[in-house]
Amino acid sequence: MNLREIITNWVKISRQQAFETNDVFFRFMSLWIAFNAYFTFKYGNIRDTEKTQRFAQEQKTGKRHQELLQTDSVYENGVATIAEKGVTELKSKKHYTIADTRDLCQVMDCIYTIRCNLFHGNKLTDDLRDQKLVAASLAILDKLAEIITR
Repeated sequence: MNLREIITNWVKISRQQAFETNDVFFRFMSLWIAFNAYFTFKYGNIRDTEKTQRFAQEQKTGKRHQELLQTDSVYENGVATIAEKGVTELKSKKHYTIADTRDLCQVMDCIYTIRCNLFHGNKLTDDLRDQKLVAASLAILDKLAEIITR
């Protein structure tokens, strides 16, 4: 199996195409695995935070982010949901915000923080705010997934 197949498989799982699940937490984790595979292949062995920033700084990614903010209400609402209060990394207590929704680096910092909190056991599946943050992150990454599956 090559990298493109691995990434595409995880994107399909996150979109419920491989089997039936409506759990946004599982779908987000599956999609993050696809992004992580892409990040590692593209950017090599650097810190995950650096990988997410490099992705956000790429011209095609930034351009797609701007387009989606203008044309896709689900994407725009996802960004707005996270921007409303920002997120705090529970391990370091550092608070991340989105002061400018056009800044994909700020958006990706928040999504990565949500990912860290979830993967390290600091998100509750029955907590309404956690559900909203994970669903918003999923909506954003799902739209950006077209970049990593090409």
